[in-house]
Amino acid sequence: MSSPSQSATNLDGVVHVVDCFDVYRCAQEATYPIPALCDGDPVMEIRIAAIGGGTVGAAYADNGWIYGVWLDGVLACSGGDLRSGGIAHTHRHMAAVLAECLAGNAPAPLRPHGERLGQWASDEQHPDGEADRDV
Repeated sequence: MSSPSQSATNLDGVVHVVDCFDVYRCAQEATYPIPALCDGDPVMEIRIAAIGGGTVGAAYADNGWIYGVWLDGVLACSGGDLRSGGIAHTHRHMAAVLAECLAGNAPAPLRPHGERLGQWASDEQHPDGEADRDV
C-alpha cells in the first residue's frame, strides 16, 4: 500500500475521504465487522472488493483490491492501492492484511483504533490461538 487513504480538503477546510468504490464504480463484495475492544468503541467495518470483480471465498493472486473502513457508518479511510501479489488471497485475508497495515500506519480517524485493527488482523491470520504457540 502506498498510501492508506485517499482524501481531499474542501474550501470549508474539512477533510473528506474519497470513496474509492465510487471512483472505481464497483460494489463492495464483502464486509467484515471489527469487534470492539472496549465499551464505547464505535462500530467499525472493513469493506472490500477485488478489482475486476470477485467471488467471496475465492482466492486471487496478482490482483488489486478496493477497500474502505467505516466508523459508526462514516467512511474513515478508502483506497485502491492494496495488492495481493503472487500468492492467492481471499477477501477475508486481504481485509486482515489491510487491518494489519492500518494498525501501524492509519490515517488520523483510525489512529485511536490501531490496537483494535491489529488484534483483529492477528486473530484472522492465526485462528485458534496459533499466534501464541511457541515454535
